[in-house]
Amino acid sequence: MKHHSVRSLLAAAVIGLAAMPATAQEVAVKATHGDWQVQCPPDESANNPCAMVQNLVREEDGRRVLAALVVKPPEGDAFLRVVVPLGILLPGGLTLSVDGTDMGTVGFINCLPDGCMTQVGLTADVLERMRQGNQAVVTIYEQAEQPIQLPISLTGFTAAYAEL
Repeated sequence: MKHHSVRSLLAAAVIGLAAMPATAQEVAVKATHGDWQVQCPPDESANNPCAMVQNLVREEDGRRVLAALVVKPPEGDAFLRVVVPLGILLPGGLTLSVDGTDMGTVGFINCLPDGCMTQVGLTADVLERMRQGNQAVVTIYEQAEQPIQLPISLTGFTAAYAEL
């Protein structure tokens, strides 16, 4: 199996993710904890809550190759939403691991001009592993048998999650 570095990740496909728009409204950075930002919309409410955000960008050109957002709704379980570039192999889904422990694979929900999105429910087990972990890794596929592993730092995860 060949693993790609972030630098070589989907060079052509990343163009569509380069300017991933914020939402229709601007968000304010409420706090920064390690590698996570807590961002809140101006009209924060139960229907429009704050989120923890981390972006992974390519070193050579600053283009975003992954956006990770954690949202904790007032009711129900928190979830991790991940957006990756267009051009990936959708049937392979996205696999999440934390410090080498496989947390499962989920399918993609949809693809929009800014990338393909999936969502991982943060069950008590997954959440606890992320709180205690150092690094999560999402694995996607550019082609069958060609996994691309994208790291998500967990530095500051616990403190940022406490602010949601």
